[in-house]
This record gives sequence, structure tokens and C-alpha cells, in this order.
Amino acid sequence: MSHLSRLLGTTLAGGALVVGSLTLSASPAVADICLPPVPPLPPVCVPEIPGLPVPNLEPPVATSPTAITGTPKVGSELTATEPTWNDATATTTYQWQQTGVAITGATGQTYTVRPADLGKQLTVVATGTNTLLLAGTTTSAAVTGVIGDPIEVETAPSITGTAVVGRILTVKPGTWPGDEEPTFTYQWFRDRVPVSGAFAATYAVVAADAGRTLAVRVTATRPGYQPGVAVAGPKQVAKLASTARLVLAAKTIPWGTRGPVQITLAAAGVTPYGKVHIYDGRKLLKTYTVRRTDDGVRVVLLPRLKPGKHSLTARYAGGPTVKPSRSKAVVLKVRRRNS
Repeated sequence: MSHLSRLLGTTLAGGALVVGSLTLSASPAVADICLPPVPPLPPVCVPEIPGLPVPNLEPPVATSPTAITGTPKVGSELTATEPTWNDATATTTYQWQQTGVAITGATGQTYTVRPADLGKQLTVVATGTNTLLLAGTTTSAAVTGVIGDPIEVETAPSITGTAVVGRILTVKPGTWPGDEEPTFTYQWFRDRVPVSGAFAATYAVVAADAGRTLAVRVTATRPGYQPGVAVAGPKQVAKLASTARLVLAAKTIPWGTRGPVQITLAAAGVTPYGKVHIYDGRKLLKTYTVRRTDDGVRVVLLPRLKPGKHSLTARYAGGPTVKPSRSKAVVLKVRRRNS
């Protein structure tokens, strides 16, 4: 088989070139159109036959070129418009390029922008091939790859562990669709306020967290895309146990006087404050407030009590970070002045 035969996918028979059902003579009596010579063969000419279309012996030329449509963001799909050829027999194939170099496997009419294309020029070459296997090309204008949209979470992140002071909580980052696993960073929040230095996937619950909510902002980063953000939580932290204590300045006081009593509130790691109700048996005597500035201890004067014995208890209502508590009963004796 000659070089021309291999070039055109044809055969030579008796000095004539056979292209499909059409026989081209190397020395026709009447020749109107000739293929250019392919050494060592002479030019091959085709006679004009009435009623038979004359094949186009030139490579197809695009009368309207290909162009790229779509936004060249990483992760987005681009489409090459189909060019119009001056040869109706031409079929079109495509090859996408990055900075003029063919992208392996990118031979479809569409192309999904990759992270490696960020900041690079992308073009597509459309090749039109006619029935004589002559090919012409058209190249699109270049577009530049830009950063993709923020990546989105598929399964929301979550906080695992028991939210009690002294325990360890762990954030699971959730699932994020895509070929490449993102890298994650974390920020823990207490009642929507960032916790200083809390950037790890684990967090040790401290006394300041008691009675408050904890949440984690998870930031997912993948090359070529804007970061994605999701929130785990909030998770309610249990309040701390508290103790209340009532101490009498004197176990016996004269009738008509107001006995002083010391209220003491305590909890592990924090100083409780808030309302304390003093009861005489089941009767509420008075409500006092242990202030933040009292450091958990306040001395108050009881109301004047009738003569006799009084079983007094302090009932602490609890605070933002601590649970309510109740003191043991103390007995105050009020004696008549003449007794």
C-alpha cells in the first residue's frame, strides 16, 4: 500500500485511486480537480462526472469558529460551541488545552475545570475532518481558570462526648463531597463567643463552660475552591453542683432582736451568686441576694422571730453556671427577755 493510500485510507487498483465508490485516475482524459502530489506518486485527478458530487479536496475551513461558553470556575463545566465548516461532510472532534498543551483525556465537547487550571489559560481546538480525511482546525479564544465556589457540606459536623466540666469533647467534621478530602480548621465558641486558643478538634470542658452552650465552626479547605463553613452544635454543658451553708452567729438570741446569719455558697471552679431563700420550717422568712462581689459569702440579719425554737434552712435558687442547692437545718432559739 502506498503512502497516499495509507494517508487517505484507500487502495490503488490498476493505476487508479479508489475512495469509497469513487475511482480517481492518475492520468484521466479529462481532469478538472487534482489532489496535490504525494511523493513518490504523481498528482491524482478526479474527472467531473455529471450528477456525481465532486469531493472537497481541501481541508475544511471554519466559517464560524468554536467558542467556550460557561464560567471557568474550578468545578464548573465549560462547553465548546460546534463550529460551522465550509464542508458539509466534516465531522468535529475536540481537544482541550491548558496554556497551549493538550490536556490528557479532555477530548469531549464539555470540560470540567480542575484545581490545576486555576490561573491558567484554557482553550479548545476543534478539528473538522471530511470524507477524504483532510482536517482543518479552529481554536477558541482563551479563558482563565478562576477559584471555584465554596465547597458545601453534605453531612453536618457534630460534637461527641459528654458536656460536663472536666470531660473531653470531640468535633467530627462531617462529610464534604468531592474527589479530594478537604483539610479542616476549627474554632470553638461559648455562647457564640470565640474561646481563646480553642482551635483543635478536641476540647476540654472547663468550669467557665458550665451552664452554657458550646459550638464549633468547621472550615473546610480544598485546593482551587473557596473555603466551606459549617457549624457543629450548640451543645449544652451541664451546670455544676453547688452547696449552700447557713451559719448562725449565735444559737440563742433575745426576743425582739434580729439574729445575724452567714450564707455561704460554693461550687467547684466557680463562685456562685444569686438568690437565697431562708425558711423557718416550711415558712419562707425572707429572700436575700448573694452578689457577684460577695465572693460567695454574705452575712444578713434575720427578721424578728417569735420566742421558741426555729429550724432554719437556706435554699439557693442556682445561677447561670451552677445548680440549686439546700443547706442543712440549723436551730435558732429565741428566748423571752425575762427567761
